[in-house]
Amino acid sequence: MAVRRDFAIEIAAISAAFLGAIALIQPRGDFPLNDDGFYALPTFELARTGHFHMTAVPASLRAQVVWGALFVRLFGASYHSLRIATVVSALIAIAAVHALLRMTALPRAARVIAMLAFAFHPIFLWSSCTFMTETHFVCASALALYCYARGIRDERPGFLLLGCAFVAVSWWIRQTGVLTAIPPIALLVFLRRKRDAAICAIAPVAYVVIGRFWPETLTSSKAVLGTFVDMWRDPVFHLEDAIALIYRHTFLPIQQTALWFLPVVAATLTRKLRKRDAAVAVLFAIGFILSIRERLPMPYYGRRGWENVAGDIFMNFGLGPPTLSDVFSGSASYPFTLAYSARVTLTLVATLAAIALVSALLRTWRREVVFLLCAGYAAAHIAGLWVSAVYFDRYSLDSAWPLVIAAAIVAPWHRAARFAAVALVACLAVFGILAVNEYFAWQRARWTAYDELRRGGVEATNIDGGMEAEFTYLRPYVTDREYARSMRGSPPVRYAITFHERSGFRVIARHPFRGWLGLHRADVLTLQRISGTSG
Repeated sequence: MAVRRDFAIEIAAISAAFLGAIALIQPRGDFPLNDDGFYALPTFELARTGHFHMTAVPASLRAQVVWGALFVRLFGASYHSLRIATVVSALIAIAAVHALLRMTALPRAARVIAMLAFAFHPIFLWSSCTFMTETHFVCASALALYCYARGIRDERPGFLLLGCAFVAVSWWIRQTGVLTAIPPIALLVFLRRKRDAAICAIAPVAYVVIGRFWPETLTSSKAVLGTFVDMWRDPVFHLEDAIALIYRHTFLPIQQTALWFLPVVAATLTRKLRKRDAAVAVLFAIGFILSIRERLPMPYYGRRGWENVAGDIFMNFGLGPPTLSDVFSGSASYPFTLAYSARVTLTLVATLAAIALVSALLRTWRREVVFLLCAGYAAAHIAGLWVSAVYFDRYSLDSAWPLVIAAAIVAPWHRAARFAAVALVACLAVFGILAVNEYFAWQRARWTAYDELRRGGVEATNIDGGMEAEFTYLRPYVTDREYARSMRGSPPVRYAITFHERSGFRVIARHPFRGWLGLHRADVLTLQRISGTSG
């Protein structure tokens, strides 16, 4: 009873710290963020009519839509309601990760540090303030992994079936959720527990059956999904291109994961490197050299360099993509930009952290259920990224979040390791809170400008309001053919909302925003086309 009380105190304290961070971020504003509009519109529609009406996105999404609709019915049709749904998913994910950590022999200090490192993973923190798929996917995946671990360790088939159910929930958020079933099947086959392996195989078999007879439920738009995978059918895509893609989509998520889980990775550094770790160092050094050669160091917010690599979330030493057209197109920079030399240094730190992480996992791996499932999950989902032609940094959260548990298991956790980890958790928490707070500050300024134009009678089709405005209010529901046509560009508009002045336009309004406790101050501009200009 005392042990359960201690566990309850741990999870309550960590959840309170996470909610405190959300309160400091102040994620207020009834507007979409990034891809929120794509996901919110079918959620509002389901809550209103009881029927699915999906937008043009590649994700399967239906489980997330149902979850969000429950909160819409409770609190009303607003983006605030959807953010509440995401925060609840985040809290469930934190509880599931804590349950996995409880199944290990980690001491309390290490367990709490690993939990805080997970809760304050900057992309997880950012995603938890949106209606993006990442937090919901991690929530379902963490529940599935916990059920599999309990079922395998305690030889309880009921937990294995429950794990299959949560895998199904996860694949109706993102199709890659089916990959979560692969590690437990492989482990059970290795342990020669054929009956249990057959139970776990129910999930992928069901996925194949659904894909055969009801494929429309596994994606909202075949055309959009096709843009992610068609490259493999391109006749000019050769073996060397495939090798480069596989390397890139392995190096980048591990590098990102090592950086954001640096508190736990730093604890593994107290183990001395050995000569055989040199091979790992060489492999990751190649990635560092390539990223610098292509002038695409972290945060890689440009669209240049390695083909189809976009930063998306971690940009300009901030969090959240600056989706106003002048910056998002690459023609201008966000008002607060990290110096190139600092980006190179950050890339080097992240690469060294990746070397330390992979070396520690390979050198001190454990034959215990939780470790093997966590490492197997990361391996399966990173391999799943190879199918996609496009990589966003947020994919590192979906594919490799269990490495925080695996790394915590192999870390020595003596006093120096604990001290370094706590200090780094504090740094990442401060960064995440301030960066996401600034993201909401400029978003509120942008949507204030947009709403002013709309109230003034300007049609949405005549406003360049940035990515969210375009894909929420102009192009959310399109056919596959219309989607392909929409990617060719838009006609000139009379008004634009930007971070910078633009040739051929005059400034008619300024909406100031501030971030980082007032250290960052800038304006979102409302521009009007000057008569007689075009383009």
